[in-house]
Amino acid sequence: METIDKPEPITRELTKTEIDIAVAQIADRLTRVIEFGNTLAECDEDWDSLEAESPVVAKYRQRFSIPEGVHPMADECAPRSHIKTVGKIIRKWVRGQLSKDECAMLYLESVEVFEYDISWVFMEEPSFFYDDRLIDLPASCLRFIDIGSRNFKGALNKLTISLESLQRDPG
Repeated sequence: METIDKPEPITRELTKTEIDIAVAQIADRLTRVIEFGNTLAECDEDWDSLEAESPVVAKYRQRFSIPEGVHPMADECAPRSHIKTVGKIIRKWVRGQLSKDECAMLYLESVEVFEYDISWVFMEEPSFFYDDRLIDLPASCLRFIDIGSRNFKGALNKLTISLESLQRDPG
């Protein structure tokens, strides 16, 4: 298994511009990976005969700018409506405002249900599924959860303080 350097943890608040850029990049990768999978599913080829590096896959990999290491999705790939559903969550993930459970469910749903490479979509780290260069998936999942939930406790503390002040001074 090939080791990939881990990005430095975020130790400061992101600016609005940095958040907007990250959200746009993630949304773009999500759209491209889902369109890639759906386009492959819609082509006349037998899905089982489409190997990761077949000419058909290579054509669409280039068309959608999908890097090597991002495996084509199964024939039951994410519907295009999934882009809108996850789009609502991306900004919260970038800001680190999801709970650890929400992050874990998003990761699990993306990998197990819709079978797209969430590590590449959210962190620009291809997983190399079905390849001998497969990344350390548990470590990738933990990194995904850490990034997406880094400010959750702070947000929860602010909510608790607000609720306590309302309780003391009901108005």
